[in-house]
Amino acid sequence: NFVFKFLLGQTDYMLNAEPYKYLVARYGYMGTGVKEQVLNLTQSEANYLFTLLLENIRPENQEYRYIWLYDNCTERARDMIEKAVDGNVVYERPAVQATIRQMLHQCLQEDPWTCFGIDMILGAEIDEPVDKRIQMFLPDFFRQEASEAYIMRKDGSRIPYIFTTNDIIQETLKREKASFLISPILIFSLLLLITIFLFVYEFIRNKRQEWFDIIL
Repeated sequence: NFVFKFLLGQTDYMLNAEPYKYLVARYGYMGTGVKEQVLNLTQSEANYLFTLLLENIRPENQEYRYIWLYDNCTERARDMIEKAVDGNVVYERPAVQATIRQMLHQCLQEDPWTCFGIDMILGAEIDEPVDKRIQMFLPDFFRQEASEAYIMRKDGSRIPYIFTTNDIIQETLKREKASFLISPILIFSLLLLITIFLFVYEFIRNKRQEWFDIIL
């Protein structure tokens, strides 16, 4: 019942670890590419972050309630890094005025049916303007925020949050906009026209087309 639980916000996820080469190979196979942002941490901060990750993957801590908008895998990574930093992470990128729906539409331009499903299922909550911290639920948005962020040390000094960025694997996936012929707006427009036509037909003939009602 994954989809049903996901929609209700009752999906439990389990953290797992794997060799880095497997992750790179999987994303390379999918063609989505891998971009690496090297954190600008001291050795003690890196050690502490590693300790936090080891604690998080213990059997009693592995499972957590996944909330795609407020507590997903991207936000968990952000929070874990912030906890390890000796100081404060400041996200300096200018705020983007956008709703969650607008951000999802921008990401799903090549997948209109997923976009339609989100529009149909998710309610008014995603039409409210949200601050940049909530907007970081999208990995690409967090990547952009991180690229311009800095760490404010307790002594008042500041250093870049990201030391360097590397392209591990180039994206090879071809993202093409879906044909209008199979778009939701065309399909449901045709369905509306068929429904209107059958309604008129039923009204004139005084006969119900039950087969259509059943299919619909």
